[in-house]
Amino acid sequence: MISNFKNMIEYYGVSEYIPDNIKSFKQIIIEEKIVLPGSKPKAKELIKVGVFPNIINSRIIRTAVGTSLEGIELTGFKYCVDLGIRVRTDYIGSYEGESIFTTSNILKKHVSLILPKNFSYDSNIFPAVFVEDIYAELESEESILLITTLLVMAEIES
Repeated sequence: MISNFKNMIEYYGVSEYIPDNIKSFKQIIIEEKIVLPGSKPKAKELIKVGVFPNIINSRIIRTAVGTSLEGIELTGFKYCVDLGIRVRTDYIGSYEGESIFTTSNILKKHVSLILPKNFSYDSNIFPAVFVEDIYAELESEESILLITTLLVMAEIES
């Protein structure tokens, strides 16, 4: 994982490596409003934002076979992935002389990947999730807008 700076905020958790030539994947953009807990001081400035996704569960489901008007081809199999995304934010409190505070949240997301036509239940599936980009801004003293781009993929070995 790497960290980078944008607008004086350090972002960490972005994947250093993202694979090439993947066949079964989905890129998702998560836009989430994070409300600071009432037990925490209000925020004046964001300092750090970290995003750490984990695969909680995955399963194969049967689906219809066909092609949509947009050209999306359903092959009869999908790989469903449940994600738990831990978000940590460090911020400076809004009152003069306040120090740095941290809040941690867990976001839950579900992603379905279309598996290839030649998929077999005997195949080994290796799921992975990569953080491509993170952006955050203070919407108010009590809420943070977080936008994260994730790449969820499944490598399949027959």
